[in-house]
Amino acid sequence: LPSVTGNDGDYFVFGKGKAVIYINNREVRDPSELDKLNSADIRDVEIITNPGARYDASVKAVIRINTIRKVGDGFGFDLRSSYYQSENVDLVEQLNLNYRKNGWDIFGTMAYYQNEFLQKSNVLQKTYVDTLWLQNNDFITENHTKTIEAIAGINYEISPKHYIGMQYTFSFIPRAYIDSYTNSKVYFGNMSNFYDELNSVEKKTYLNKPSHLFNAYYNGKLEKLNIDFNTDFYTDNQSSRSTITEKSLKYSDKTVTSENDVDNRLVAAKLILSYPVFGGSLSLGSEYTDTYRRDKYVNRENTLLSLNTTIEERNASIFAEYSYALPFGQLGAGLRYENVKSYYFVDDKPIDEQSRRYSQWFPNASFATNIGDISLQLSYTAKTKRPTYRELSNNTFYMNRLTMQRGNPLLKPTLMQDITLIGSWKFMQAMISYKEERNAILHWTEQDKDTPKISIVSFRNFDRLPRLTALLAVAPSFGIWTPQTSVGFQKQWITID
Repeated sequence: LPSVTGNDGDYFVFGKGKAVIYINNREVRDPSELDKLNSADIRDVEIITNPGARYDASVKAVIRINTIRKVGDGFGFDLRSSYYQSENVDLVEQLNLNYRKNGWDIFGTMAYYQNEFLQKSNVLQKTYVDTLWLQNNDFITENHTKTIEAIAGINYEISPKHYIGMQYTFSFIPRAYIDSYTNSKVYFGNMSNFYDELNSVEKKTYLNKPSHLFNAYYNGKLEKLNIDFNTDFYTDNQSSRSTITEKSLKYSDKTVTSENDVDNRLVAAKLILSYPVFGGSLSLGSEYTDTYRRDKYVNRENTLLSLNTTIEERNASIFAEYSYALPFGQLGAGLRYENVKSYYFVDDKPIDEQSRRYSQWFPNASFATNIGDISLQLSYTAKTKRPTYRELSNNTFYMNRLTMQRGNPLLKPTLMQDITLIGSWKFMQAMISYKEERNAILHWTEQDKDTPKISIVSFRNFDRLPRLTALLAVAPSFGIWTPQTSVGFQKQWITID
């Protein structure tokens, strides 16, 4: 698709960011669901570059996939076995089952994945702290993961205007580990002043419990009123054990062991009601999301700070959208209100300074028209980007004796305003977008207060980050061939001291 890049469930729209994906109006929360989708079953795909009020204010782009509704009764199945050979071997083994009769659709999937990942990289790191430190780092990382997944679900067509269904996904990673090898040549002042050579090996093992995802939906129509309801429940536990053995050419060796246990939980529900009003379409809705995360981090040698933190967040929102067809185009507008309450605990004690409350309005507007063969759409949206749990975490991760990494629990959310113009003509599509971010979240490096030569890589807010994006996509057809070429450009203005 034009402007879309990515893989393994993470897809990005150029100039916008990571896309949230919907299949038949249901939000995809398990990325592997895309891998199971047969391309022959896809009816159409829509890219929304400036999502309106019905989407969470943190959603920057949306990809909506609609599948072909299966017809006919009976039992069916298909098998898939895939073998991928690079320097490593990846496997996908999948069985899909389906039974349809009298409006009932019962389905299930069993899948096994083996993923092997190898990355080699070189990073030259220059850090100005107590003096200029230069690190020439060579990295080799090997990741081995095996996953077992099972899906069971049922859909029922009550009548041609009413559909109801539910789906349960069980996912288990019985084996996962990462081996990392790093060689660092360290200099100070300039490349002629040799300080040390560090060789480190990290062995990291994951001991995860099964994750559970349950979804239920209803989609129906009562005369002119459309009703769309979805609810999700998700829970998982991720545990990791890491041992870093660091050998120094000139100084003492060091061993760092850590244990990290993370519990996650999500409860979400969304209702949208649509009705024709004054010749247009009015949509009203509400959404509620409740997330919980407990993060316990322990370092046995006390080289790093051990922490037991909990974050609870509740987001309640209401929204309205209205679209109206004018003689010369389509006009749309929307408004979303979000009330977010976030609670931060350390050892089960509330930390008021890091607990937040936000109440914000997010407007959006769009206008679309045709001028001959040219289609144009101009849109404006206000969005937010809230810091992730990883960015807020106070856990300190050891890279080497000169570099650590941690989050920043004092981060503020980013407020974004975006104006986008999209035009299409026959086989050509063009986009130009201007976006401004307030309190933009970027990586930032500081000195350790106790040991000035140690760098702490973290995050911080910056006052303003404007960005201009332009994209041109061409997809002509020649017989059975449809080559596609996209050219994109981004320019940002930011000055950092």
